[in-house]
Amino acid sequence: MKKQAIYILLSMMLLISGCTGGSETAIQTSNGIAILDFSALPKNVISGETVKLIYEIQNNGDYDTDIELYLQKIDTDLWNAVDTSKTISGLVKKQKEINGGKEIGFFEVTAPDIDKNTNEIHKAELKICYLYTTKTVFRYEVISSFEKQKEIEQGKYKKNLPFFQNSISPVLVYPLTKEPLYGETDEATVSFEVKNLKGGRIADLGSCEQDPSAASINDFPFNIAVSDAAITILCDENTVRLIDNKIIFYCTLTGIKDKNSFTLTLTSDYAYYETKETSLVVHGI
Repeated sequence: MKKQAIYILLSMMLLISGCTGGSETAIQTSNGIAILDFSALPKNVISGETVKLIYEIQNNGDYDTDIELYLQKIDTDLWNAVDTSKTISGLVKKQKEINGGKEIGFFEVTAPDIDKNTNEIHKAELKICYLYTTKTVFRYEVISSFEKQKEIEQGKYKKNLPFFQNSISPVLVYPLTKEPLYGETDEATVSFEVKNLKGGRIADLGSCEQDPSAASINDFPFNIAVSDAAITILCDENTVRLIDNKIIFYCTLTGIKDKNSFTLTLTSDYAYYETKETSLVVHGI
């Protein structure tokens, strides 16, 4: 009975290792600055009482960054606010399994006067903006007609997505064109998909602004470099506009003939916006 139990345990371990030991090569974690909390303390207040709108944010991405915080959706003509914007400098990045830097603070506001024996619900919103980078590395294999035919005869020929790896960022880039590329011709077209998985707003800006122009929102700028100087790459455009948080774009590679492999590195710098809302109840006395 003991031997049978050991056998079952070993079998289960083998099955688990078989399920998890695949050829996954991409970091697909979408993260950047996380708003862990935005809440009012106290949530129920009386006219003229002071409230702290407490925020807690954490950098779970791959880059240190400065962060701009803005207090919104609260009528500052009614609520007396000590300040409505703040800057956090150099919030440190996530390091391996250790969470990144965390910042806890608050905006202080004073509840307005309202009529006696009445209650009013007010909304407050925290908007954060931070400058971040998405860096993605792709490695493509190239095959000749002889190598292709040989693999076909051996039953080995198969096209797969190339190796790729994203930095841990709020916006990620994925390859759509499978490898190996055919190296008998000198050109090949490759395609990519950009996904904004955190659901915030991207802006093609070099600095944070509370209310950026609509013309810059959802624009994802990028540059692509090729490891082999003999290969050139030309994309349809250098900035793509995301629709429903995603977009596909295409690039043409020239000079791949007789190559075995090459690496592409895509880098994008942008401003990223996120918001979180809370509510307050004011009681008139």
